[in-house]
This record gives sequence, structure tokens and C-alpha cells, in this order.
Amino acid sequence: MIDDKILDEMNLPWASSNETLEIISTNYFLPLFNPDFFLIRPEAERDKGIDHHIEIKKGNKYLNFRFVIQLKATDSKGFNNDGSISLQLDTSNINYLLNNPMPAFYVLFFKETNTFYYESINDFAQSLYKKDANWNTQPSHVLRFLKPFNESAIEEIFQLTLKKGKFQRTINEKVIAQSITVNTGDRILIDNDLNVSDDSEIRKLIEGIGLEIINEGKWKDIIFVHKKASGNVASTSKYNLVLGIANYYSGNLMDALSFFRTAANLKSELTEDLKNHLLFFEATVKYSIGLISNAEYESKMQQLESADNVGLYIKLEKAKRKYIESLNINTKDRYENFVSDINAIITDPKANDSIKLNAKCELILFEGYKNNMEYVKGVSMINAFEESIGPNIQLRVDSAKRFISANETWFKNVQQLKEDAINTKNHFAYYIAIINEVKVSYEFEVYTANVFIVQDTAEFPKPEIPNKEPFFERMLEKISKAVSYFYHIGHIENTVVALSTKYEILHYLNRIEESKKVLYDLESIIESFDLVDQRKKLEILKNNGATHQHFKVWMDKIFSESEAKKGEYDKMRSEMIKMDEKESTIIKKPTTKNLHIHLFPIGYFQFPMAQKENVYEILNLTQEAKNRFDEMFKMVIPVANICYIPISQEGYVDGKLGDTGIEVWRNIFRIRKSFYENKYYRYEPNL
Repeated sequence: MIDDKILDEMNLPWASSNETLEIISTNYFLPLFNPDFFLIRPEAERDKGIDHHIEIKKGNKYLNFRFVIQLKATDSKGFNNDGSISLQLDTSNINYLLNNPMPAFYVLFFKETNTFYYESINDFAQSLYKKDANWNTQPSHVLRFLKPFNESAIEEIFQLTLKKGKFQRTINEKVIAQSITVNTGDRILIDNDLNVSDDSEIRKLIEGIGLEIINEGKWKDIIFVHKKASGNVASTSKYNLVLGIANYYSGNLMDALSFFRTAANLKSELTEDLKNHLLFFEATVKYSIGLISNAEYESKMQQLESADNVGLYIKLEKAKRKYIESLNINTKDRYENFVSDINAIITDPKANDSIKLNAKCELILFEGYKNNMEYVKGVSMINAFEESIGPNIQLRVDSAKRFISANETWFKNVQQLKEDAINTKNHFAYYIAIINEVKVSYEFEVYTANVFIVQDTAEFPKPEIPNKEPFFERMLEKISKAVSYFYHIGHIENTVVALSTKYEILHYLNRIEESKKVLYDLESIIESFDLVDQRKKLEILKNNGATHQHFKVWMDKIFSESEAKKGEYDKMRSEMIKMDEKESTIIKKPTTKNLHIHLFPIGYFQFPMAQKENVYEILNLTQEAKNRFDEMFKMVIPVANICYIPISQEGYVDGKLGDTGIEVWRNIFRIRKSFYENKYYRYEPNL
């Protein structure tokens, strides 16, 4: 038997300390991987820098997604000051791992503690580039291992390998699909997070649901997705139309016009409805930036008015404009006509949920404004009436009932509109409703603070003024949410509208510093987007154009005119008294040879029968009224209420309710003076 001494002296291969360390490191390394998720494939051939190929498994399936490991080991006992362990690596080895398409890692076995550390080849190479762009020319580099190779690290490597594997598979599919596409200019796109898309995918998405997303107020998302694509993506008419509309709502008018022009060049691809959309938005943008006149714009809108869908939006704008213009003239039934126009749009079979909600938003705004003005008129009428006859409780009660009923109806309409918007997920319409609700509420607070019943009564003492601060805070909270929403979705025009309303409320509350901040935001937005029309409105707003300022100017004007009218009334009354006094010196008893008439409210008069037609002309009687007076003169003394112009019927009619102001008294004075000059004298009847 060979003894140990002979073995010691025998010429045999020597064991390498490095080999021993490598074996130890491998023995510790392999058990770290759960076979349910990993299949380790050691490098069978003499490796050139890779020790292990490791395939990941998912759901007990092999994916052929792999990462590689270069296993290093050291029996050094030294740590760096930061706790890291340094290892010299050949540049050739670093390049070898970088050439690998799969994730690659250096793993270091630290013998002293039997622990592992690791570093990604990509992270290491990135650090080398940061230090020296020419790192590749150096023979070697030092890697400082600091991150422990534990369960958390292995899970991170698993997820990275899975992500990169899916990425590579997607790339392969895109390349195959790209080779057979008709749009040969399409590009494959990869972002920093290894998300893969291509022009055709983005084009299909925007053409498929782009208009729907815009209707939801998410046009910024459209622009964001478009910017992920290459410059070749906008190759169809519909794609350019959608991008044009998205940029229009975002305030990017020049970009919008560019997309619309491209869409117009390819408009044969569009349906008739989409062609109308293109004509509408292109004309709107051109008008907004001054490329076409108002007459040209109106002509184009008129051509589109009968179009499906977009035609209803044009009708809505037309109804609004017609109603606003009618406020400057004494048009009968103007509000009723407006409501009729709006309801025609809402009930139109072609109307979708979006146009219906938009129409209802306009309706609650003008309904609220009308109610507020009815309050002003009602209180003013009560004050004028009570100035002559004293407090009238029934008149106050009736007026209050009408206003409360109208306001309750309006409030219910607002709540129903907001509920409908939420149920249909139309956040755009919801926040438009919020803006309009706040506008009406703020205006009402301004009106009630300036217009109120003057005379006190024991039955109805003036109520204590409640603390309005919580109410205004709720208004500011609502309008701030509207500002945030429209700013977030990029609707610049509505952002400006909401900010303007917020400014008005803050200014009204005398919170000047806060209002200045809002004004600064307004100016910044308007200047950034070069909004010409909004700039004009802002200048008006800054120059006493807020609702409370404008209303005060209007009220001051009314009071000033009222004083002037009172002076004019007193002068006319004085002259009519003088006429009465002069006529009283003339003894002229009533006679049956003359015709007699009661001119309400100034008294009884007589005139020769032959002068009847002249009297009719002075009184401004309609033909029907003339016929009626002819019959009445045969039987009784007819009554002509000269508060009315013209007089269309005999009798007191509504009595003094016909007295609607100075114009009525100018007419009364005219008639009285004409009767005096024609010697149709006034007399006191024997009743």
C-alpha cells in the first residue's frame, strides 16, 4: 500500500488557490436560485468572460429570456472606506459582456464572509462613460462592489430580464410587421423605459378613439401620444384632423392650422361628417388669428348650419349671439325665443350627449342671469310704487314668491345638469356648469348688496345680514377646481374664463393681493398663447370691468338719469298745473254739443264733435280703438288710458300699471299740451 510520504513526493498536478476559491464560490452561488424560477446553464466551453447563462421561468414555463453572470471571487480582507470591495477588470472582459444582448452582471464572492456582491454591466459602463468617454482605450478598470447579492437583488434581476425579454420579443414582432406594411415610412419607437410602439400603432389609436378622447376633454393626451411618434406618423387626413382639434382646444392655434391644412389636402379620405368638422375648425382657427374676416366666418358657419353634429354647435352659438344682441333692444319674448332655440337643439335627433349638455350649460347661465335681473326689476318696482303709496305687503309677498320659485327651479336645473354630466363622465360639461353656477351666484350677491327694499315696515323688518364668508369660500373652492381642471386638460380659453371669474370674486371681497396673483396668471397665459380676443377682455376687466364694478357704474347712471328724469317730470307737472289754472279762468261749462272723454290719469275733457279725428290722432289710437270709441261716444263718456302708446282699447286697462316711466309722462304731457293748444279744455265733472 502506498503511504502518505510517497504521495507527498509523487509528481502530481498542484491545486490552484484560485481554482479552490472558484469552486467554493460556485458551490455557494448555485443554491441561491430557486429552480421553480431559474434554470442555470453553466458555460460548458472555455469561457471568455461568462460563467453562467440563467434562463427565467414564469408559470412553470420556459421563456427563453436569459441573463448572464461573470462570477468573480476574492480572499482579500480589505474594504474601501465606503464599505465597497475593489476588483480590477480587463477592458476586454467589460466589452465582452456589453456585446451580450441579454442583461449581464458581475457577481463577486467575498470569501472572508462567504457573501456575494453584484453590479450590472450597464450601470458599470455608464459610470465609466461619465468619468471618461475614452475609457475603452485603457487596459483595465476598477469596479467597486457595494450592492449585496441577496433575494431582493435576484428578484430585481428576474424582473429586469422579464422586461427586456418582452421588449426584445416586441421588437422582433414590430420588425416583421414593418416589413409588410404599406406605410413604408413608419418607424419603430422605443422610450427610456423600454416601452415599444410604432407609428402605425399610434396612428391607429388616434384615428380610432381620438375624437372620443377629445370629447372627454383629454386633448392633451392626444398631443402627448403624438409626440411619441416619428415625424412620419401624420400621413392620413383623419389623423391630422384629430391632432388639429386637439391643438385648437389646447390654444396652439398655429399648430392646429398646420394640421388642418394637411387634413384638407387629403380630405377625400374623410366621411361627410368629418369634412364638416374640418371646415368648422379650420374656419374657426383662421378667424381667431385674423386670416379671415367676420363676414367670411359667418358665411362659412351658415353653410355648415344644416350639417349633422357640427351644425348643432353652430346653432348653439347662433342662439347665444342672437339672445345677447337682443338684450340691447326692447325685443318682446326674447328669453322665450332663446329657450325655444336651445330646446330645439337638445331635442334634435342628431344631438349627442355632449351637445345636449353644452346647450343646457348655456341655458342655466342665461336663466340665472335673467332671474337676477328680474330681482333687480322687481325690487326697483316695489320701491318706486311704495314711494308714492307707502309699503305694500301683498306686492312684496307676491314678488318674493315669484323670485323664490324661479330660483328654486334654476337650482334644481343646475344640480340635474351636474348629475347628468357626472353620469355620462363628461367632466368638461360638469366644470362648465360649475363656472356658470358660480357666475350667477356671484352676480346675485352683487345685486342684493346694492338693490333692496328701502322702506321699513313693522310686519317685515329688515333681516340681519348673514355672514357671507363661508358662502364665498365655497364659490372660490368651486371655481379653483374648475381652473385646475381646464388648465390640466389644456383648454386655455376656459382656463381664462374661470380665472377671470375667480379674480372678480376676490376683488369684490377686497382680497386685493390674491386678486393680483390671479391677474398675473391671467396675463401670463394670454401672453404665452397670444390670445388677441382674450387680451381685449382682460383690459376691460382690469379697467373697472368686474361685475360688481360694472353694476355700480350702471346703478350710478340709473340714479343720475333718475334725478334728471325727476326734474323733467316736475317741470312737465308744473306746466300742466299752469294749464289747469289758466283754463279755470275760462268759464266753459260742459255741453252736450261737445264730445266728452276721460283721459286717465289727468281728468275729463271736451271737444267739438267736428274735431274727433284730430283728437284720435293726438291720442294715437289704433283703428280698432277708434271704432270702439265711436260706439262709446254714443252712450257714455269713454276712458282713454294715455299711459299707453298707442292706445289699442277703451277703458282703464291696467290703470297706473301702465305708467312705466318718463316716456309715458312725456306722452301724457304732449297730449295735455295739444288739448290746451286746440282749446279742448279740461273740466270737473258733476259726479
